Amino acid sequence: MRLLETLGISINFGGLKAVDQVDSHIDEGEILSLIGPNGAGKTTFFNLITGFLRPTKGRVTYLGEDITGLFPDQIAANGMVRTFQKTNIFSEVTVEEGVGIGFHMRRKCGIWQILLNG
Repeated sequence: MRLLETLGISINFGGLKAVDQVDSHIDEGEILSLIGPNGAGKTTFFNLITGFLRPTKGRVTYLGEDITGLFPDQIAANGMVRTFQKTNIFSEVTVEEGVGIGFHMRRKCGIWQILLNG
């Protein structure tokens, strides 16, 4: 099953082509990496597929649905979330607590349960 696909995804910042017509796909069960030197567009590519940036052209599909142009919270609600390069945003939390933060959208508890259980 095709999980994620980009078709001709591109973004320009003024005259700079940061990502130019990238076709890619990830199928179920695959583990892939994206490598390249600083400034190659890796973070920009991740920002495009997760909705933090809107592509100049091209399309992104997730689980067969077009998610191009959706906001990050809408994409996350569909099940695709990301982490960021900054490692010191929550410097006071443990690794376990940091991973738990990433699951906040999947938790099934209310505000009172959160406040009373810490």
